[in-house]
Amino acid sequence: MQTFKDKQQQFFKWDHLPEKTVERLEADWPGVWQREIIPMINERLFSGLYCADDGRPAKATADMIGIMILKDMEDLTDEETARRFMYGLDWQYALDIAPADAYVAERTIQYFRADMVADASHRAAFTDITDKIIAKLGIRAGKQRKDSSHILSNMKTLRRLELFVTTIAVFLRELRKEKPGRYEELPEEIRKRYIEREKGNFGDARGSEARRRVEQRAADAWLLLETFRDNKKIRALDGYRLLTRLFSEQCEVEAGDKITVRDDVSCDSLQSPFDEGAGYSAHKGKGYQAQIVETCDAANDAQIITHVAVESAAASDADAIIPAVSALAERGLKPEEMIADTAYCGGENDVALRDMGVTLTGPAAGKEPARPDPIAAFETTPDLKSVARCPRGVEPVRVKHTKKNDTVVAVFDKETCRACDMRGKCGAKRHKKRCVLTYSRSRMATALRREREKTEAFKKTYAIRAGIEGTNSELKRAHGMGWLRVRGQPAVEFAVFMKIIACNVKRYIKARIERLRRTAGDGKQAQTALFGVENTPCCVLAPVFRLFHSRLRHSASLAA
Repeated sequence: MQTFKDKQQQFFKWDHLPEKTVERLEADWPGVWQREIIPMINERLFSGLYCADDGRPAKATADMIGIMILKDMEDLTDEETARRFMYGLDWQYALDIAPADAYVAERTIQYFRADMVADASHRAAFTDITDKIIAKLGIRAGKQRKDSSHILSNMKTLRRLELFVTTIAVFLRELRKEKPGRYEELPEEIRKRYIEREKGNFGDARGSEARRRVEQRAADAWLLLETFRDNKKIRALDGYRLLTRLFSEQCEVEAGDKITVRDDVSCDSLQSPFDEGAGYSAHKGKGYQAQIVETCDAANDAQIITHVAVESAAASDADAIIPAVSALAERGLKPEEMIADTAYCGGENDVALRDMGVTLTGPAAGKEPARPDPIAAFETTPDLKSVARCPRGVEPVRVKHTKKNDTVVAVFDKETCRACDMRGKCGAKRHKKRCVLTYSRSRMATALRREREKTEAFKKTYAIRAGIEGTNSELKRAHGMGWLRVRGQPAVEFAVFMKIIACNVKRYIKARIERLRRTAGDGKQAQTALFGVENTPCCVLAPVFRLFHSRLRHSASLAA
């Protein structure tokens, strides 16, 4: 049963601490967390994790969410988190939990995380907390930057031979457990080769022998699949499904039941039987990737990560930018300019973002041609759907945009073009009665982008993109996002979202402290500002409470 946190601060809860200790806690991150982060946690978002009318009252939802965020802020294990909560005064003060009540079991953390993964409530938590942070800091989201970051889940990187052996063994172990009689009916050679072997490792083979051994393992996989093809209960086993997927992706059955191992395998093929969602990228390797967008306006006190999506490493960056901008638009955070690297800046993406009112800044995708595309010299409308003038300033007779193939046709007077010194060089084609320029909008967008890349203004603007590399490094080095302790896409996604929430909260706290110190100066003036800026009614009442207890001046952040 869900329990809600009493967010009304109690004046005497921290009376046992020395006055100076309370002052330091209030002026540092625990004080900001207690006053501002706890109210940001909407406990109603997590009601689906609890039974509405049954079960013992659970630990307050805001406390559990706070513990989970702090866990990823410091990249701790479950055991370290439980101990940090029990013995860490800064954590207890931040969460506003008295030391006598500061206990959480590792199992409680594990169960709560499993419930959040199943419910996918981390997505709503990220959106809600991030939007509140942006509003609180007055973050300008008109200019944002995007990049992807590679992630390794807690799985072993398997070569092809190891992958076959491991997947077959996974199926046979499950078969032995669920259908021991059918397992015993298998040839003894198969059982000893994968399950009952005493020594040896099939994956440890010379390169000259690897191909032959892979073919042998593929033949074994085919034998197992054919043996149980008519058994519905065995076909329903996860191991059988994984083995079927592996065989279909890696092998072909030719005439005469000859098994052939494919040379070219798709990047989204099975990489491990223990992590089905992982993919392969020739550039980054096996695993997952996080698509990240963050603000990058120089006027912001902090740059906040506004969007995150977790996908297989095999997914293309080019397919990620339109969904990201659409998601931001739904939250009222659509950027005016998106800065991204080459992978995102294809002509199709440029055109799609133009139609959404977003400027895409970055190097053009693809190999640069030997000669510049001449159509870039034509003056077009911002949406690229019409031609205003040719390179010599001549207006077209008529222009037509075809939606079906997104093509623009501009017709020019033949006699005018015949006398032009750029005849045959501008890209327009001569016809019997006219000269016609035909282009797709994606082609025009790419041509214009390549010309814009040569300007100093572009180089200055694009330099801002490098800042997101620092964000990727921060997430991996400070929050442990590079190599996670979990595997499986749902668990990986949860871990990534929580680490990014932690990063945003950390940046928010740092910005709040810096802003208040700039406003009030150092020392006790800064502490007074920390208590009073957001809680004016409390500051008015503080002198009255000091008549009763001198330490009440350290708890002047009453809820309005």
